[in-house]
Amino acid sequence: MAMPFNDTTGLTGVIQQCELKTGLGNGAISGNANLLAQFTALVNQWYVKIVTIIIAAQTDWDWDDIGTLDGTSPTQTTYPIATTPMVAAQRDYQFTAALTLMKIKTINVTYDGTNWYPATEFDTGSFGNATAWNGQGNIGFGNDLALDAQYFSDITTPYYKVMANSVLIFPMATASQVTAGAQIRVEFTREPSYFATTDTTKTVGFDTAWHPLIALGPSYDWTKVHAPSISASLAVDIADFEARMREYYPMKDLGQIVYMAPLYKNFN
Repeated sequence: MAMPFNDTTGLTGVIQQCELKTGLGNGAISGNANLLAQFTALVNQWYVKIVTIIIAAQTDWDWDDIGTLDGTSPTQTTYPIATTPMVAAQRDYQFTAALTLMKIKTINVTYDGTNWYPATEFDTGSFGNATAWNGQGNIGFGNDLALDAQYFSDITTPYYKVMANSVLIFPMATASQVTAGAQIRVEFTREPSYFATTDTTKTVGFDTAWHPLIALGPSYDWTKVHAPSISASLAVDIADFEARMREYYPMKDLGQIVYMAPLYKNFN
């Protein structure tokens, strides 16, 4: 059963598990505004930590928040995919904060609105030094069409570079291409949908087998300060859950084909 955030009636919620694990007792957190705020913050910190463990362990099955608002209505109503029109002679496209982007999976580009091409990530360090960018002081991050003509002239093999909260596209779209519907499509991993102190029926957004961990973590953090004798046993439980989670998530996609191939070496 999916674990709701705060269930003061059935006592099945994350907060109720925290009350149990810390020894504070029923209502001690849910009935105290300050403690509820503290534990909500701790729950959210552990939420994103658990998600990073899942992301590191997963294979082809990509994690996304599968939580609900009320046990039925999904928290997320769209896939983690974003698109934006390409602007003529513009290289830099910023990710909006609303995407809550954690990790990019793929970027595809269409320069004519019809034909899509997968973009390949590259590092500007591949060019060695700034002279490879015609001496540009900004290492070619600017809107220089001459740069594209020299190094990135083929629109069927686009490239991208991620810098801070932006993606840089090589080559840029020309004015004639923009009018035909040039576009960038980004598939990504986003942050979980965090809890607020006012949430009650909203549920955790990863597989139910691991829901207890989101209560164990905050309880451990709190007891380290306020009840050290309890925190040691919680640490053992956390280590067990994390170890089994790392084994579980790579096995979710058993259809993935893994094979061995000889490594070619040229000794000439």
